[in-house]
Amino acid sequence: MGASWRQTFGRLQVKPVPIAFTPRRLRSLLPRLGARTLKTALAIMLSIATARSLHLPMPQFAGVVAVLAVQPSIHRSLRQGIRQWCSAIIGATAALLWLTLFGRSAWAIGLAALFVMGWHVRWRWTPSLLVAVVICINTMGASGPYLAGAIHQLQLVGIGMGWGTALNLVFRPSHRRTAQRLREGCEKALAVLWRDLARDVDRGRLMPYAKFRMRLEDLHARVDEARRFATYLDEDLHHLGRPASGLMPALRAMESAIERTRDIHRALERLQGCCMDPVLYRTWRVVCRSIQSLGVGRSGHPVCLRSILDKVERLWLGPLTQPDIAAAFPVRATEYQLFRHLCELCDALSTYTDARHGQEIAGRQRIRTLRDPGQTHAARHAQA
Repeated sequence: MGASWRQTFGRLQVKPVPIAFTPRRLRSLLPRLGARTLKTALAIMLSIATARSLHLPMPQFAGVVAVLAVQPSIHRSLRQGIRQWCSAIIGATAALLWLTLFGRSAWAIGLAALFVMGWHVRWRWTPSLLVAVVICINTMGASGPYLAGAIHQLQLVGIGMGWGTALNLVFRPSHRRTAQRLREGCEKALAVLWRDLARDVDRGRLMPYAKFRMRLEDLHARVDEARRFATYLDEDLHHLGRPASGLMPALRAMESAIERTRDIHRALERLQGCCMDPVLYRTWRVVCRSIQSLGVGRSGHPVCLRSILDKVERLWLGPLTQPDIAAAFPVRATEYQLFRHLCELCDALSTYTDARHGQEIAGRQRIRTLRDPGQTHAARHAQA
């Protein structure tokens, strides 16, 4: 009974599970199917089936065009469809011209593909370069009349582009929930990082900077992923004539908060082995609690935090400036830098909270508009 649980369970010999049969490894072998993946597969099936029903040569090329037509946003899908059609016309025209002048020799096909690729690189149409080159090569390499081969290739492009764009318009991609979920994940990850940082400060030993940098890079990757979906969302909203979602200012403020966290960790590294000033330590704990409340979906109270920091700066630092402090007390200078980084972090959190609050208000107004559009329109008309 006197033995601890470590001593009791330390004697047990547990047979390790083979790595090849762990559920995590098996889960990584399964395909991950999303909405865009399913739409793309359906567009490929419908495009190839339509091309085969019309007895067109090489019907699989319509499936390739359908893959390029299903884009992550409606705006990009329409833009990519128009650009694919223009590239298809350019590739077919170049193929007909080279067939008339030089015939179907290998060097003529390579020269035509070279000019088609050069034009697309010059015009920065590289996303649709593959379609133009494939149409050019297929038209020049097909047997039969030149014009019939070019028309068949253009028909395949029209089928693939039509099915891909139609499915993307019918089943519209919704990136708002994904972007908000990723933004909330950034909040939680930042709160966990600050929880570990506060624990390290309390025990007097920080985690190595290499490990801390890896966690910061993971946070930056999360923000970049959220920014990508926010870009898709803003493109669709701009295409529909609606205001932006407001996610981009929040994500920029989150990235600024991550950078300030990096500066705070460097300042804390210089303070290792020293006794932190009690006032600064209490301020540090207030900032930690504010970020922890932000991680659980609350506001974090940046206005109150800003007022506390202003009061601490006025009473604790007094009339001294950073050069005076650095000349008199080197440790106090590092504490001053840490305090300034905390103030900058507070400003970033305040910007983030304002952007998130504005986004929530816009979301509630949008829901109210969907529920009762007539009343909202009448309210706007009365206000005008």
